[in-house]
Amino acid sequence: MDRRHWTLLVLAAADGQPLEPVQLQKALFLIGKELDVGKPENFYDFAPFHYGPYDRQVYVDAELLAKDGLAVVDRPPGQSWRTYRATKEGIAAATNVAQAIPSRARVYVDQVVRWVKSLNFEQIVKAIYRAYPDTAVNSVFRG
Repeated sequence: MDRRHWTLLVLAAADGQPLEPVQLQKALFLIGKELDVGKPENFYDFAPFHYGPYDRQVYVDAELLAKDGLAVVDRPPGQSWRTYRATKEGIAAATNVAQAIPSRARVYVDQVVRWVKSLNFEQIVKAIYRAYPDTAVNSVFRG
C-alpha cells in the first residue's frame, strides 16, 4: 500500500463529496501524525507553509488518481482553488484498499474526514496551529 492509497481513502471517506485543498492536506497531515499503523515509509512529508502543514505531493497524487479514473479534480466556477473528490470507481477501489489496513485506521480516516468537513478554512487552520504550533512558523494566515 502506498501513500496514494491513503489519499484515495480520504477522498472516498467524503462519500463522493468534494474536499477543498485545506481539508485534503490537513486530513492527510493528521493521519501521518496520529496514526501509527499501516502507513508506508514514504508517506507524505509535510512542512510548515503559508497555511500550516503542506506537501505538494498530495496534489500530484490526487491528479494521478484522477488520471486513473478514481478521483475528480475540479475548479468550480468563481473559485481560485481546486476541489478533490472520489468517483464511484474510486469509492469502490477504496473499499478494497481499506481491507488491507487495520479497522482502527479505517475508523480514524472516517473521523478525520468528518472533522475537516465540519469546519471552515479558518477553523481548520486555527485548530491545526493550536495542536501543532510548529506548523505555523511560515504562516501568512492572520485569522
